[in-house]
Amino acid sequence: MTHDRFTLQTWYRYDEFVQLVAAARDRDVGYHTYVREPFEPAASAEVFVDVPPDVSADHREILPPAVAEQGLALFYTDGLFQDVIDVLAEQHAEIGFDEALAAIVHYARHDVFLE
Repeated sequence: MTHDRFTLQTWYRYDEFVQLVAAARDRDVGYHTYVREPFEPAASAEVFVDVPPDVSADHREILPPAVAEQGLALFYTDGLFQDVIDVLAEQHAEIGFDEALAAIVHYARHDVFLE
């Protein structure tokens, strides 16, 4: 299924999700991405997009109901994912999925942007 707009409580193929973020179709929505563990980043892998967790009075994260029901784990916050893709877009005229994947994996492992 191909998505032309960004919606919460939706499963996206990872390559499709990266394209939506690169096209800035996600910028008016506050979200986090969640995955089934163990997660292996690949074009056909799936990410679930939903609202960020709430925080309880005792400072514990309360996952959105759809995320908790499916036993998903937090993958990336919206701002962090957007930053990785935006930096990559500033460095390259066109972004392919392989380049985006390399930048995302690099940031996850080293906490710095890929140059």
